This record gives sequence, C-alpha cells and structure tokens, in this order.
Amino acid sequence: MNGTLWAIIAAGGVGARMGSSIPKQFIHVGGKPVLGLTLERLMSSPLVSGAVVVLPLEWFDRGEEAIRRYSRGKPVRAVQGGSTRQESVRAGLACVPQEASWVLVHDASRPNVSVELVREVAEKAFQTGAAISCVPIYDALKSLGNDRVAKVTPRREELLAVQTPQVFARDLLTRAHLAALRDNYTGQDDSELVERLGHPVALVRGSRLNFKITTPEDLVMQEALERYRRVTAGEYGPFRPVRRYGRPVRREGLVSQPARTGIGFDVHRFAGDRPCILGGVTVPGHPGLEGHSDGDVLCHAVMDALLGAAGEKDIGHWFPPGDPRYEGAFSLGLLSELWKVLSRRWQAINVDATVIAEVPRISPYCDLMRENIAHALELDRSSVSVKATTPEKMGALGQKEGIACVAVACLTRRC
Repeated sequence: MNGTLWAIIAAGGVGARMGSSIPKQFIHVGGKPVLGLTLERLMSSPLVSGAVVVLPLEWFDRGEEAIRRYSRGKPVRAVQGGSTRQESVRAGLACVPQEASWVLVHDASRPNVSVELVREVAEKAFQTGAAISCVPIYDALKSLGNDRVAKVTPRREELLAVQTPQVFARDLLTRAHLAALRDNYTGQDDSELVERLGHPVALVRGSRLNFKITTPEDLVMQEALERYRRVTAGEYGPFRPVRRYGRPVRREGLVSQPARTGIGFDVHRFAGDRPCILGGVTVPGHPGLEGHSDGDVLCHAVMDALLGAAGEKDIGHWFPPGDPRYEGAFSLGLLSELWKVLSRRWQAINVDATVIAEVPRISPYCDLMRENIAHALELDRSSVSVKATTPEKMGALGQKEGIACVAVACLTRRC
C-alpha cells in the first residue's frame, strides 16, 4: 500500500426510521453509544491511521465527546454533514489529510465491523482501486408496481446486499463525487458513484453480523450481541433482560423485597475554559464547571444516589479525582460504566434529580438529559425525572458562582 488509509464515518443522519428523539448513532447499547462502538472497532484496525466523523450540526458536541472517548488514541476529526449521505461523505472527503492515499467509508450505525473484514476489503482495494463488502440475500424479493402489487420476482442468486466498509483510492473516490456533483446525480452508495466512472468495484464477502442499526428491532439484536461479548470476555453476571428500545422485554431476575433508596448531591463552581455539560448534554453559550472530569454535576449526583442505594462507597472511591485516567472524562460514560458493575446485583426502579442553578437556563435540555440517563441505566424514560429550579438569587448559587444537583435513586436486588 502506498500512502495511508483514513476512514470516513458517516454519522450525519437523524435516523427517522428509528422513531427516537435521539439519532440512532447516539443511542446507548451495552453502556456505550453506537457511534462509540463503531469508532472503537474501526480504530482497532492497524491499517486505519485515522478518521473523519461526519456529524449533524445539532449533535456536534455529543459526537465530539464520543470521539474523545472512543478513538483509541488515533487522530479523529469531526466535520459537519450535509442534507444527504452523499453530501456528508463529500464533506468528510475534503477533510481527509493529504498524505492519505486510500479512503474507507463506513456507516456509523454498523458497530459490528471487524478488524478482519476491514483488512480483507482494504487488501482487495489495494489491488483493484475499489472494493466493497457485501452478503448474499436469502429472502425472496419482490419488485412492486405503482399499485403496490408484486410485479417482478428477481432471482436472489443474482443479487447481493451491499454493506460498508467500502475502500477506494482517494483520487478515484474524489473524481466520482465531483462527477456526481457536476451531473446532479445521487447514488445509493459511494460504490455506485465509482461505477459511473466505468471503474470496476471488487466484491468481498461480508458478515451478516455487520448489520446496520435502523429500527428498534435492530437494537434488540445489538443488545444481545453486546451481552454475548461481555459473557465470552469473562464479564460474568446474572441474566440481564434484553430490552426493546426504551422498554424491558422481560423482567425476571428480581427478588420480591422492599426497594432501597439512595440520595446523591454534588456542586461545582463555573470554569470559563470548558463547555457546560449536564446529563451528557452540552448547554450552549455558557462556561462549564470545574472538576477533574467534565464537571457534570447531574451525572455525579445520580452516581452517588445509586451507590448510596446499593450500600457502596461514594463516587470518589470509584473514580478518584487524582487519577489521570479520569481527567476530562465524559461523566455520562462513567455513569454507564458504573451501572455495568452495579447492575450485576441491582435493578434500577427510578431516578429523580433536580438541578439547582441561577444560570444557564436548563429546562429546554431536561428531556434530553433524562433520555441520556435512562439509556445509561437501561430504564424506560418514564422512570427518570430531571427537573430544574433556581435558588432565587440566594447564596453562592444565586450569585451565579456554580451549579448543584440533588438526586434520589431506588433499586431492588436481583437474584
């Protein structure tokens, strides 16, 4: 291979078919956002030198947090996407460094990409200039007429389902996108744009596990895969119910006994050199909070409430403030990691939190904070409450010196 290989991760969509208020690439599965899982696995490939992640503008801060946490030490850039996937990939292509001679395009919502598949597609592309992963189709297919009645039944033996990763020589992919832009042509994927130039695209057998998360049913399958990976990696724990998006499918594994309640409290001063993050949400236009991590008082208070209900030591014992591993850490991610451990013995019933601040105005972001915490704790959103109140200009909080939060959590013990 001459030159380096960089990835473009298409994460610019909003996932309308998921029916979620959060784009699918930011939904947490197995304690991590889908984008984080994809980044981790793609950056694990020794062939991939770095990546450009294409993000929707309104979720840019969340995407940058995922990049910071899951890039595995490799250079990863963020860029704003366009109104279509094709425009987003073109924007990502413009940000790939000049020394990269090869480009790998991958969907952010395909978190099961393997190092082996990346290697096989890349090696084929190094020989031919363009290669994609694809899988056979096992279901019968129908072509529909205008009246929604079956018109043609194609032979499935002659068809393949196209996946990502797709790897191309950089100059070839650039020419393909410029030609499509000139002709006002929109393709279904990048390989179609390359084919328009008359360049052959090599096919590599992909994996059915490398599916694209598109609907709530796909989240169920992804949860099962993550659970399987934890078990085979030795992270043994009692059965945890597989969940549909936001709703538990089964609730066995609980002991009939009184719930246990814990209370958490945290307070931080404002700091002018960092973003204001609460419940994993970046509140725009206001300085952030002091702290060894990102200063997210909401997540910290919820963690202490969970630890109190479980009869454990406080958050400082679990994530010491002097530990360099947690410097600047994304606190929503720490909450998810903590819950991985606690959930082996405990089931969360509900969480109630109140943020106390004179500024900034938090109420427009409470629903998103609530959804973040619900996903981190594997709860239905209705089981999490996030509220905001002001101290009526009294005391240090009233003088706009910082933000405080109090949280209550109820747990019950698993079998």
